[in-house]
Formats: sequence, C-alpha cells, structure tokens
Amino acid sequence: MWNLENEQFAELIINPTLTYYHRYFERAPVQTDRGLGWRNIWRRLQEDDAACLQLLRMSLPCFCSLCDTLQTSYGLQPT
Repeated sequence: MWNLENEQFAELIINPTLTYYHRYFERAPVQTDRGLGWRNIWRRLQEDDAACLQLLRMSLPCFCSLCDTLQTSYGLQPT
C-alpha cells in the first residue's frame, strides 16, 4: 500500500512540519536554578564596563540609577 506518492508526501509535508515543530515549539527542560542567568549577568556587569555597555547599552551607574527610579517611583520590587 505504501507507494511513491506516500513517500513524496512524507518528504514534502511531514518531514518539514516535524522539523518546524522541533525547532520552534519543543520546549527546553525547565530550569531548576532560578536566577542563575541574572546572577551571571550582574557579575559581568560589575566586572567589566565594556560588558555593561554591550549587555545593557548603558553604563552601570546609569543602570543602577534607572533601577532606583523604577523602585521608588513605580514600585518595582528588587530581585
């Protein structure tokens, strides 16, 4: 019952669909150590001014000032 038409259907429709699904819809495993990424970024920001400019597009004092303004004026909670 399996013929060339079915193989072409699989090749043209099913395989690209599965590839698309795996690329865009499959989820990564849940991260168990929450905050590790932010801690790594914060450490890089404090160690290197160039990294701060690259990651945030602003200097560290400017970023800290922004955080303070967001906390005092808009109720942002520190993490």
